Amino acid sequence: MACTDIPRLLVERDAATPAEPRYGLFAAATLVEDMDPRAGNGVTYPTVCSPGVYTYPSVGCDDESPMKTSERSLAVTSADAFAVYAAEECPPTGRGNPTRRAEALRRRLVMGERHVVEAAVYHGYAGASPYLRHPDTHQVVSGELPVASALGVLEHWLASRGRSGTIHAPRWTASVLDDSGVVHRDGSRIRTLLGNSVAFGSGYSGQGPEGNEDGQVWFYATPQVTIRRSEIVEQQTFDTATNIPFDLVERVYVVDWPCAAAAVRTDLDLIEDLIPEPPEDEEGS
Repeated sequence: MACTDIPRLLVERDAATPAEPRYGLFAAATLVEDMDPRAGNGVTYPTVCSPGVYTYPSVGCDDESPMKTSERSLAVTSADAFAVYAAEECPPTGRGNPTRRAEALRRRLVMGERHVVEAAVYHGYAGASPYLRHPDTHQVVSGELPVASALGVLEHWLASRGRSGTIHAPRWTASVLDDSGVVHRDGSRIRTLLGNSVAFGSGYSGQGPEGNEDGQVWFYATPQVTIRRSEIVEQQTFDTATNIPFDLVERVYVVDWPCAAAAVRTDLDLIEDLIPEPPEDEEGS
């Protein structure tokens, strides 16, 4: 028998397993599994965004002392939900193993969801809100800065608001920041010298807040991010245009952080080829 006639060994599955969320948004965030179903309508909570703390002379003539002022510092943070899914057309009736097909589809979702969640949180895809590139994101300084200085300015901005938090950067910039000596590994996280987490997202394009199409990489900062997600839901549905059945797995996410995000333009050039393609329903929007 010729070697080419010997059939290949059919094994149960490939050897690949979903990667751990090392050094990305999922590692930096607080992850809440099996979220309350009501969070599918979004979440909201009160928070202090501007501490409103000032100095005042403790000794002196009252007539010369400035008046103390008061302000309302409590604000409301809200976040909207979005869903991620994987789907596959069903084979003809009687063919294939439904259990194995469902297992393979779940594996697809688990392998790919981190990237698309990061893209949604960065660009606002699928109605994700808040998102980093929102036009209201605070631009801390004008002009561009070296990456180490950009990271430091964002940490300074967080501290001035009484917060620690997360620096968000495209995944390919990890080696650049490592060369600068301003980040280090801490288990499954990357941290700065001051202890803030850095999320190196493969779904992060590096683009600036909307309206800033300058070809430079931007870094962002947020207070601590919380990721809430539902269980994976499996169902069979139909393509209404063709009436063809397909298997579907999906889950709902709500990603939020209190108060505002901030951004700083760096002196790195964007790598256009690494900018994710928007979902079809987002193109041209």
